[in-house]
Amino acid sequence: MPSFTQLTREQRYQIYALRKQHLSQAEIARNIGVHRSTVCRELRRCQGIAAYQPEQAHQQALGFRYNAHKSFKIEGQLKSYLLFYLALDLSPEQISGILLLRHHLPLSFQSIYRYLQRDNWWGGELFKQLRKVGRRTSYLGDQRRRSKYSQPPVANRVSIRERPQVVERRKRFGDWEIDTIIGRKHKSALLSITERKSQFLCLKKLKEKNSDSVRNTTMTCLRRYQDKVKTITSDNGSEFAQHQDIAKSLKARFYFADPYSAWQRGTNENLNGLIRQYFPKKTDFRHVTDQEVQKVVNRLNHRPRKSLNYRTPAEVFLGQKPIWLDWVGVAIIG
Repeated sequence: MPSFTQLTREQRYQIYALRKQHLSQAEIARNIGVHRSTVCRELRRCQGIAAYQPEQAHQQALGFRYNAHKSFKIEGQLKSYLLFYLALDLSPEQISGILLLRHHLPLSFQSIYRYLQRDNWWGGELFKQLRKVGRRTSYLGDQRRRSKYSQPPVANRVSIRERPQVVERRKRFGDWEIDTIIGRKHKSALLSITERKSQFLCLKKLKEKNSDSVRNTTMTCLRRYQDKVKTITSDNGSEFAQHQDIAKSLKARFYFADPYSAWQRGTNENLNGLIRQYFPKKTDFRHVTDQEVQKVVNRLNHRPRKSLNYRTPAEVFLGQKPIWLDWVGVAIIG
């Protein structure tokens, strides 16, 4: 008698085909090289009301195998914490880190993903609270797009290659990256400014996407933190044409990344991706209120980051405790 092994996807499709030919379970077992009890169990487990479906049966078997590990229940207070942090748009990895740091509860992010997957199998919708990150097409590969938005170089620009090496090491506060997030049909925009060491975010609506508006909004954002403004790095957009006025007003140095080198401003690019979670592409920012923008800023500045050992940008930059620390106790007790 053959030793017991898991059925493969191909064997399940063979079972399906042979049943169509009205072969007995014993004949099917001989044809695919397994014991007839294996075929019997497979059909009894997977047929249900409808006819046997090989792909559905295989996916069900994978699910059983995926969960065939030591049972670990997420329930009670642990489940309440998990649901609370999911509602704050945290990823499973962030939740795992914050559970250990704030509540001394060890729970791997793999276990959280398994919990969400099981919830999905049973008809739940917790998985919908996970961030959805889409692929981005390469900007370098699209020459037509590049020429369409070509623009004259900004005057008196200072290259990022002249920026002090200390900025790269992220050992001090005061090195900022700046960018614009464009709205629907290029009719509106946000100004996004990120501090490199702490990932602290300033985000404001622009009245217009021009250098005057960018200059004024930048000064409004950073003046309150002027003692922590040493350098600012932007791309080569014409909206940063008044960089010298910004640098003089804030007593900082302004640098420009190389063309088509978004990775040189990686901190800001990453934050812009998080902002798009709340304001998808083609959002018309003319219909977004300042209060809605500030709500997103609060969410992101109080979101724990793996790179900060699961502390928050506001905690690192301003010494502020996470705003949800007071909420979580009320939410769990309630």
